[in-house]
Amino acid sequence: MIGLVVAISIIFLVWGCKTILNMNEAEAGSGNNLIVYSYSRGVKNNYYETIDDGINDEIDKREKILFIHEDKNIIIVFTQLNDAITGYEFLILPNSKIENIGAKKNIVDGAGEEEHSWNETFKSDLSYSLSNTYLKFTKYGEDYLVLPAWGVTSYSDVQSLNVNGMIINKTSPLDINGEVYYLWIINDVSSISSVENIKIEEN
Repeated sequence: MIGLVVAISIIFLVWGCKTILNMNEAEAGSGNNLIVYSYSRGVKNNYYETIDDGINDEIDKREKILFIHEDKNIIIVFTQLNDAITGYEFLILPNSKIENIGAKKNIVDGAGEEEHSWNETFKSDLSYSLSNTYLKFTKYGEDYLVLPAWGVTSYSDVQSLNVNGMIINKTSPLDINGEVYYLWIINDVSSISSVENIKIEEN
């Protein structure tokens, strides 16, 4: 990963069979968007009976809720505040309680003066979900049953893209500073082995 603004901080503490883990980072990669994420597990009482309870407690009232995406045992609540699109991640536990995992914020065109193509920006946004740190944190295959990926692009025909044989499952237009962008989601990118193997084609 390129251009670390704040280093990853991971703390493992075994205490009463509880794992405490923090991950906070801001990253300007090889795309136009600045990615900021903050995750924590076992640090606070972030368990809820319903997703509405989680939304009311975790999301700033200033943020506009765009929609709620759910697949298998993962819920992502997407919000917008100015040029920042945030995905708040929740895990549905076996006991039906809902755990707030944290959030990924995508600041559109916030990575700096260097311009990147929509293709580079798309790959940069997607690569976050393939990082070893994220995989270990979400415990894919043990806790997370799918590995979602999402990002924001200026490419108007994003719905027609094919990523390693997978379709874009959902797109949603966004108005950011008077310009049209598109939020895209792929439900599960677990079949992609590495960032280097990402192949984007048009259908």
